[in-house]
Amino acid sequence: MLLVVLCASSLGVLALGLTSSLPLALAAMALTGVGDVLAEIFRYAIIAGRTPDRLLGRVSAVWSAQGTVGDTLGGPLLSLLAKALGPGGAIVAGGALAAGLSAVVALGARELRGLRIEPETPEEILDEEVGPGIRAAEDR
Repeated sequence: MLLVVLCASSLGVLALGLTSSLPLALAAMALTGVGDVLAEIFRYAIIAGRTPDRLLGRVSAVWSAQGTVGDTLGGPLLSLLAKALGPGGAIVAGGALAAGLSAVVALGARELRGLRIEPETPEEILDEEVGPGIRAAEDR
């Protein structure tokens, strides 16, 4: 789902750059926004589910830092690109690049494509909270 959402969001940016219609531009921006929010949720769910508890704070801090740096760096780069290609051209180029990179990742990341997050059973949750030994003693 994460890869589908990333590709759809990128195509929304591409569509925004290609359209001159206000309703289509608004729809493209809505698609991009929803895609960004869903992708953020999916990515953090993967991080939270795959990171050991003792490292989760550090990994979360790095996650926040890359989000901040990405936006801070992307703005000036897109401004430079807009000077060369115009605003629409920069949006199209950014969307096309993002869609292409999303497709490359989707095709090349076999582990990510096969990743499944299984819901925990109540017993697994209890084992994590109190430990299997304590729960076994309580069951006696």
